Amino acid sequence: MWAYFIEIFYAGAHFHLGEIYQKQGRLDEAKFEFEKCLKMNPSHRKAKEMVGNNLQEKPIESKIC
Repeated sequence: MWAYFIEIFYAGAHFHLGEIYQKQGRLDEAKFEFEKCLKMNPSHRKAKEMVGNNLQEKPIESKIC
């Protein structure tokens, strides 16, 4: 049972790493991480969307205080 929760946790980590790579314009690496997320958790909705959208670069948002 613990193995299931660990896989779900790591799937989320791969998803977030993919988001970081996407924002940096490292699209091949982002796609790899999203696909790795889906291998661990095939029902991860956001990862499915990212892979299905053919990954477009998202600019890094900067906040000015």
